[in-house]
Amino acid sequence: MLGNNATVLPLRDYRRARRTLYFTRSELNQLLGLYSRNVARGIWRDYAIDHRDGQALFSVFAIPTNAPPTRSSNPPLRRPTRSSSPC
Repeated sequence: MLGNNATVLPLRDYRRARRTLYFTRSELNQLLGLYSRNVARGIWRDYAIDHRDGQALFSVFAIPTNAPPTRSSNPPLRRPTRSSSPC
C-alpha cells in the first residue's frame, strides 16, 4: 500500500545521475606499478582508492596518518580558470 508520502522514482533516472567512474585495468596497473616502485624506495607507505560522483581517486601516503602528497584522479581534477567567478 502506498501512502500519501510515497514517491516513485524510475531507476534509470537515478542510475544516470549517480554514475561512478572507476580506473581501467591498465590505469590501475600503471598506478600500482608506480606505487610499488616508491614503496621499494621507502618513499610511500600506503594508498587509498576513492570513488566519488564523476571521479575515481588514487591517493598515496608517506605515513598513513599524513595527508596524501600525491593524488591522481580519473577524470583529472579541473582547476578553475581566472575568468570563473566563485558564485
